[in-house]
Amino acid sequence: MPSRILATSETQLKKSPLPSDHVISEHFDTGHVEFPNAFDVKCGLWDHPDGESRYVESDEIFAVLTGRAEIEINGKETLKVGPGDVVLFEAGIHTVWRVTEPLRKFWIVK
Repeated sequence: MPSRILATSETQLKKSPLPSDHVISEHFDTGHVEFPNAFDVKCGLWDHPDGESRYVESDEIFAVLTGRAEIEINGKETLKVGPGDVVLFEAGIHTVWRVTEPLRKFWIVK
């Protein structure tokens, strides 16, 4: 696989509405782009505007590029994340995202 830039800070992500069962606050769109299969893992960029949403997560590692959020895990602990933070999720955990500054992350899943 040749070396190349996959995205820049100007990369526009494909916007799509959240499924209604993920929405907590108001309806909004999230952005997503998945890069070509690199090293047998899936990876890409994801963004989330200010607001709240819920997910059942996959095995994932992500790095916050911009923005801030509080992520409640299984209704118990809360992670406060911001630029430079790298987070690991186990598949099956239930999260509530409270995004206070529009967030963009780079993610890798199995």
